[in-house]
Amino acid sequence: MTDDEKLARVKKINSYMNELNTLRYSVYNLDFTQYRLAGTNDWAGDVKSNKFDEEYHEAASQLAKVDPEIQDAIATCKSKMYSLAWSIKDVAKKAQALAIATF
Repeated sequence: MTDDEKLARVKKINSYMNELNTLRYSVYNLDFTQYRLAGTNDWAGDVKSNKFDEEYHEAASQLAKVDPEIQDAIATCKSKMYSLAWSIKDVAKKAQALAIATF
């Protein structure tokens, strides 16, 4: 892979990382706890406890798992960007790639 291709790859990975950060902040701001008591007046005890509560707890559990997965993906992107940046021989392109990978 040429230095130009490596720099282009660093830029592309950086754009993926930015998308992952946007997704992470969106997930962080997602709060559906307001729905925990949804339908309490309309649903009988067994239906609510067997269906809604179970689904609510499963959704909350899945949401809690999302952030660490996104953080792992971001860390992988950063690692790949640094690896590519340090493998660039042209000093100016290496500096540009390292700046992208760092900031």
